[in-house]
Amino acid sequence: MNDDLYTKIKMHDAFWKREPVSRPLLSFRYGDRFPYDKMKASRALMQHGKMITPDMVDVDAFCEQTAEEITYAAARSAADGGGGGVMGATGVMGAGGAGSTTSSIGGVGGVAGGGVGGGAGGVAARRSYNDTIRGVSPFGGIPWMECLLGCGVMALEHSFISTPCQQTPGDPDKIRVDDAWLDKYTEFLVKYSERFGSSRPVVESLMRGCLDTYGAIIGQEEMIYAFVDEPGIVAQMLDRINRVHVDIINLTLSYSAKFEGGMLHPYGLWAPGTVNHFQEDLCALVTPKQMNDFVVPIHNRMCAQFDYNSVHTHPTSYHAMQEQLSVEGLQLVQVQKDEGDPPIYNCIDIFRSVQEAGKCLLITADLTYGEIAALIDALDIRGLYLSITLDADAAADAAADAVGGASSGAGAVGAASSGATTGAVGSATATAVANADAGSFGLERLYDFICEKCAAKH
Repeated sequence: MNDDLYTKIKMHDAFWKREPVSRPLLSFRYGDRFPYDKMKASRALMQHGKMITPDMVDVDAFCEQTAEEITYAAARSAADGGGGGVMGATGVMGAGGAGSTTSSIGGVGGVAGGGVGGGAGGVAARRSYNDTIRGVSPFGGIPWMECLLGCGVMALEHSFISTPCQQTPGDPDKIRVDDAWLDKYTEFLVKYSERFGSSRPVVESLMRGCLDTYGAIIGQEEMIYAFVDEPGIVAQMLDRINRVHVDIINLTLSYSAKFEGGMLHPYGLWAPGTVNHFQEDLCALVTPKQMNDFVVPIHNRMCAQFDYNSVHTHPTSYHAMQEQLSVEGLQLVQVQKDEGDPPIYNCIDIFRSVQEAGKCLLITADLTYGEIAALIDALDIRGLYLSITLDADAAADAAADAVGGASSGAGAVGAASSGATTGAVGSATATAVANADAGSFGLERLYDFICEKCAAKH
């Protein structure tokens, strides 16, 4: 184990234990929220309205694309002297990037970037800005839980959605796994684990929880009425769905190699035990009482089966946050700020409540300098992880830094070039690399700003 990797693992261990640290965990990424139409392995699928079947998903193509990204990143890192750097959400900047959105889950069906040992980011060679250690995961564009339980998969212009497969309120006896989609998911696990082994362990792809999957199976509006009209059926449906979910997590873990005595988490974290990550976006459609009565008991049962559990949330579900925080065995809450969401300042009380409940907190957002300062001032740095999406609109800011010019500290941070966000994955252009290198000057200033704010707080 090299020194950089050893340092990261120690930082991650301290994160889970919420021990005193000098600064939060950090990751920086150039983001494209919908990268799938720019990826050569999935581009053929991206025809609006096209129904996707398992035989259309070429695992070998995704495996090759992932290998290209890792090779490119390693060569770039070696040329730069082994530093870490910025990851690109589509993987264009080498091994960076892994998310169907800015959630950083392995959405490219390949590299969840940031690098093992700090060398996979590919830019800003002199310093390793990303604290992440990431593996590889099945293609995140596929809504796996939904299609595994019978839903159709439809391509849109930039993403994929599921289509309902049962009439409301659903039939628990019809909750069974689709063999063809299970074979496809398993093919990803087998080929990725054989190709990348313990150097890039397989990690869980985006898995939606029982509420999200139930809403997909019968329709979201129908789910709202079912909670009122057929609560007994709802309880049975959520239970059956979750049991399949747990089986899929265990299947994934069976192919995930141990990494330095622990396991890798989809958010680029090392953990000294088994990991489980899930989302329940449709908490937005239930009341706190319904959440407590129907969902919390299922989450308690599920989280008891794994050592390190995390949940992905949005502001639309904050009204049920206290119920979610009551889940025993839930160690990490990821909060996502998307375009159109409330300002980050308005969410600080919610963030505090997560920490006061004894949970680790991951904030994924494009943040201004002012917002970063407010978060550091208001929150406990212990068990805090900031995943900052670098805003393409701030390209001029980084360019000014690159030539020694001044820039406004109030704007969004970072810079992503058009080459980095629109080029085909696995074929990064010289322009993209040059622009990313220019952006690293802005990143260095941002990194120093965070460290200085934390030092001042101490």
